Amino acid sequence: MMAQLLRTLLAVALAAATTASALTYNTFDGEGFPACNAVQAIHNPTSVAEVQSIVREAGKSGQKVRASGKAHMWYDTMCSDDANTVIIRTEQLAAISGFNLPEGAEQGEVTVEAGVTFFQLADYLHERGATVGNTLVNWNITLAGAVAMGAHRSSLREDAHVVGGVLSMEIVDGSGELRTVERNERDEAWLAASTSLGLLGVIVSMRFRIYPDYKVYAMQKTLEEEAVLNGNIESLIAPYATANLWWWPHLRKFHQRYYDKVPTEKSPQEAFQNTFSVTDLEATMAKTLLDSGKILPTSNLIAESVFFAIWEKPNFRDKATNQGVDSWPVYGWNYDVLIGGLYNDQKPEWEAGLHGYTMELAFPVTMANQMLKRVRELWDIEGKAGRWMASTYRSGINIKFGKSHFDFLGQTTKDRTGEVDWSKGAIMFDFPSYWPSWGDHKRFNEPFCKCFLPRKIGSAPVLERGRDAKGLRRGLMRLFADLRCLDHNLVKTLIDEFPCRPHWTKNSREVFQRAVKNLDPDVSPALLPHHALCPPFPRRLVVAGILSILPSFALLVSLRVGIPSTNGNASTSNASKQFVRTSTLTASSRASWARLSVFTERKKAHSRVGATPRSNDGTSGAWISIIFLCFSLSRLE
Repeated sequence: MMAQLLRTLLAVALAAATTASALTYNTFDGEGFPACNAVQAIHNPTSVAEVQSIVREAGKSGQKVRASGKAHMWYDTMCSDDANTVIIRTEQLAAISGFNLPEGAEQGEVTVEAGVTFFQLADYLHERGATVGNTLVNWNITLAGAVAMGAHRSSLREDAHVVGGVLSMEIVDGSGELRTVERNERDEAWLAASTSLGLLGVIVSMRFRIYPDYKVYAMQKTLEEEAVLNGNIESLIAPYATANLWWWPHLRKFHQRYYDKVPTEKSPQEAFQNTFSVTDLEATMAKTLLDSGKILPTSNLIAESVFFAIWEKPNFRDKATNQGVDSWPVYGWNYDVLIGGLYNDQKPEWEAGLHGYTMELAFPVTMANQMLKRVRELWDIEGKAGRWMASTYRSGINIKFGKSHFDFLGQTTKDRTGEVDWSKGAIMFDFPSYWPSWGDHKRFNEPFCKCFLPRKIGSAPVLERGRDAKGLRRGLMRLFADLRCLDHNLVKTLIDEFPCRPHWTKNSREVFQRAVKNLDPDVSPALLPHHALCPPFPRRLVVAGILSILPSFALLVSLRVGIPSTNGNASTSNASKQFVRTSTLTASSRASWARLSVFTERKKAHSRVGATPRSNDGTSGAWISIIFLCFSLSRLE
């Protein structure tokens, strides 16, 4: 008994010492905005070999590993709360090589290391008369991070996902080995790597598809809210290479912006879009107005009106003259118009003290009207109570779209159960809002919250869970959980009423916990052991077992694919037990890295994509396994 007590006290002391010496790893917003609340070390490798060495040393020390580039995210969801974690920051892995685009060729390729940002690659390619096409996102994000987290453009016509341009990628796995995954839409390893969340390891380089450079135009129109909510939303987006809507809820209007390719000789204009950059004066004026919106709803209404008027005009300059562009449409080179970046006399919003919250959920585009009408209905309910909704972001609430893209964890992946039609693509409701710089940092009526009680207090489900004290205590705990503002009306309603999926870098832990029920249950990662469980994945997920020489941060997921078992009638449970008993990374398990599967208890295994029906003799489906290094929810961005 005494020995056990001493061991417990020692463990507590060690944990306390680790926590006391821990570092905070911040998001792109900087100090005060943690991506990881406590980590042991932050590494900045300059070579792939150094990444491999760090992973191997972490394995020997029993440490968890997370990978990060620019930490382009908004919440503390990169790490679990285990301080025995190290960060591998890939920013100094920034080489670009292997450029190959023969004259007259329709496409070519280039190789980029993990820390290369879209801005760096765009400049490199433009100098050589090339572009990555439409598979791009914001300038302050690494390509590897965008691929790992399933980032995308807004398009229903073209492949919207950044991974759509990837030909192959090199990943340092949990044993420190360098593995290559080639593009193959039928290969489970590729489908896993397409949106891996870092679970396969550290993406250290990628071969990327490129095209001859070309010009595009941007056009914007103002639409009445009623026309959008009751109109054909798909027709506003699908005809164009990329397009999106911005919603102004107080003014009840939308901006529709769309882009497409034009002949180079169409216009001599070389427009460059302002993305996230402001002057010091603009920042001070915006911050003063928006900070007062914490207590004065009228400030938020004024802010929306001001931002709307500014966004009516092109947010572009001509690169040749550095003068503002006054009218639509605008013309320029691909990346300059689609993304742009910072003006040379301005700074990023976050460096000027302007910060934000956000929440993004994806819905089948076939439900676009229904979803947007439901959001408006909820806003109107708030408005009747004197809590008027307004956008406090400079371009309104961003409504994006994505062409259907099959992988295991992407926002727009096709539904394999046949229960929901994602085949026509997705609509993304991206709701950014201002982060007040004082008090509790919540603006007026933010996060759109009306704490509410269960419908029948004193009865089911609260007090009928048990008549004894233990049952009552459980009931009260559930009641208190229901009272939290985490269950605010907008997010709760959308997740509970629609089969929506979360964006992996734009949601809080609470949103992930609620939304995980809407993921395909056959591809929801199950992490083991429990103390390594990353917050977004709750106890609902089934753990099949673990295989690794790094037992503290490896995970196994398996998929019942319905093919005849090589072990005759061996049961699933026996297979799982065998996985758990395995403690070393054997040659056969290394080979299995090239296969992906996910454990599921669903009975409809034969209905999955690529699966064949179970044999009539009752032979169980084979268990195809893969080792995932739990760089759990790592942010390579």
